[in-house]
Amino acid sequence: MAIEYEMPLGMLVRKMYCAGCGTRLARKQVRKTYQRGEEGFRNTLSTGSAVNVKSYTTVTYVYRCPNCHREITYEDQVRVAKIQARTGSKILPEGAKPGEMGREGSDK
Repeated sequence: MAIEYEMPLGMLVRKMYCAGCGTRLARKQVRKTYQRGEEGFRNTLSTGSAVNVKSYTTVTYVYRCPNCHREITYEDQVRVAKIQARTGSKILPEGAKPGEMGREGSDK
């Protein structure tokens, strides 16, 4: 089985804060395993190397608030962080949030 990891560099170096409660966000690992014949299965990884495997796993990361359990992607959180910096507050009013802020209470 092959494993493919994807994590933006900014997730390693930047501190991000929840727009709902102001708590520092933690990284959460999200795994998806593909079996041969399933939709989404492919014989090459993003590195371009050819592999002949029966299954592979992709590992991506999202932010998760330990306090209110919201999850948000890195790209969406970068947009939120820009608004937080502009307003000077970690907690944003509902109208200031760009798009969908994340899934509340998701325990995936």
